[in-house]
Amino acid sequence: MNDNTPLEADDFPEWVWDIVERHDLGLRADSPLAGATVLLADAAFDLKELELKTFREQALTEETRGGIAACAVMLADVLKLAQLCPGEPSAGRVTETDDGTLTWAPAGASDDL
Repeated sequence: MNDNTPLEADDFPEWVWDIVERHDLGLRADSPLAGATVLLADAAFDLKELELKTFREQALTEETRGGIAACAVMLADVLKLAQLCPGEPSAGRVTETDDGTLTWAPAGASDDL
């Protein structure tokens, strides 16, 4: 999936595409693992923001409760995507490109990536 080949609708079950659409993952993730990672980061960011808002307001407002519910949906979708992800860590390395984008390469991969 990381060879810049567009994914086809038949590549995954329909529920995966529902998650992609619900969370606007089309341009942010190219695999179930990337989608789960992006959603996990989104939920973590939103939860941190909600924590700060709750502290500032000293209340759990209806808006804050809605944000918490939205994060719960994201986390539930992470667990759904996890069904399609490797269950064991992969050996590899993360590198940063000139434009600041993080990439991952399997262990032993060429430095010419």
